[in-house]
Amino acid sequence: ITLLRRQAYKVGLLSSYRAPIPVMVIGNISVGGSGKTPLIIALVNHLQKRGIKVGVISRGYGGDTSQMPALVSTTSLPNVVGDEPCLIVHMTGVAMAVCPNRQQAITTLLDAEPDLHLIIADDGLQHYALKRDIEWIVVDAARGFGNEQLLPTGFLREPMSRLKGAHVIYHEKPNTYSTRSSNQPQNSERLTMRLQADELQRLWSPQSPIKQIDNVVPASNSKVHAVSGIGYPQRFFNTLESLGFEVIGHPYPD
Repeated sequence: ITLLRRQAYKVGLLSSYRAPIPVMVIGNISVGGSGKTPLIIALVNHLQKRGIKVGVISRGYGGDTSQMPALVSTTSLPNVVGDEPCLIVHMTGVAMAVCPNRQQAITTLLDAEPDLHLIIADDGLQHYALKRDIEWIVVDAARGFGNEQLLPTGFLREPMSRLKGAHVIYHEKPNTYSTRSSNQPQNSERLTMRLQADELQRLWSPQSPIKQIDNVVPASNSKVHAVSGIGYPQRFFNTLESLGFEVIGHPYPD
């Protein structure tokens, strides 16, 4: 069904929207987190430093669709526009719009920022109603492709053949230099990304009304509670363990 649906868009049986400027889609073929959001933040920062005016669109997962399409600002609330859009805008200051209908998101974004050079779509690899000029498919090397089966017997949204001819970004552990996976199509281009933990960031200010019970940053070898609400919580716990913490994990739904 997925292959037939994709082909229907290719031959024009189903209509798709072409934006007036180039569109880059960053997505994955699996469910669960693969590292797209940190990659998008790093890419936006990279492009902005080079004078490229970039905008970002997203479906706004976890937000209030009745208030979309919506522009995302530093004052936007996660329960309205989604948590990842809030994070991306806070980290980069990028122009961003959210809506399940990606055409409406792009139209809203370009109405507000008509001089953009490029639009990055956060996820939406399977949203073929939107034409794209570049596709990056992010793969978590630690999880791989499981049993390589589609939902519900596996965790793939699309078959492995979807990687053929694509730019595949393998998210690997820091200081890992692996060779091409045996199950990666030979004609796909492989790039590599790694996430490296930086210093801890305090999430509240000294003026915050929340009582600060312990104002000391936990030292290495400390026992810590790790609260997570992401697609692949174990990656976060592993990162803390790599910094020397003894982790008590609390994984909540994505």
